[in-house]
Amino acid sequence: METIKITKKQLDKDNFYKEDGIGTYSEYKNCNIEIDENLGHVRFKKGVYVNGSIVCKAGSGIKAGSGIEAGEGIEAGLSITCKLSLSFFYRLFAGTAYCRNINDEEKTITCGKLEPQNGATVEYGIVKELGLPDKKVSKNPREIVIDGATYILKD
Repeated sequence: METIKITKKQLDKDNFYKEDGIGTYSEYKNCNIEIDENLGHVRFKKGVYVNGSIVCKAGSGIKAGSGIEAGEGIEAGLSITCKLSLSFFYRLFAGTAYCRNINDEEKTITCGKLEPQNGATVEYGIVKELGLPDKKVSKNPREIVIDGATYILKD
C-alpha cells in the first residue's frame, strides 16, 4: 500500500495541505498517510478519505474543517481536531510525542461526533465531542445550510 508522506514542502503558509484533499467521500484512496514531525496542526481543505492509517509524528496533528476518516487508525503527535464526525476503523491515538511531556490540550481529540467503526477504540487521548452543527433542510434538494452558511451541491 502506498504511503503519502506530508512534509513542510506540501503545506502552504496557513499549514493547509496544498492539494484539496486526499481521496473522496465516495472513493477512499488506498494508502497510508504519514505526517512529518514538528509541523503543528496540518489542515485539509476538502477532506482525508483513506483505507489505510494516518500517522502524525511528534509535534504534528491533524486539523480538518469537517470529518477525518481512516480505514485502519489515526495517530497524532499533537491533538486531532475536526468540526464534524471523526470516523476510524482500528485505533486512535492523540498526543503520542514520546520525547517530551504532553499537556492535556495536546492530547485532546476534539470533534463534532466520534464515530468508531467495528469495535475501534481510542487508545490514548482525551475525547471532547462538541456536537454536530445544526442542519436546515432546504426546499432545493441541491442545497444544504450548515451553521447559517448555504452550500450548493455540484455535479
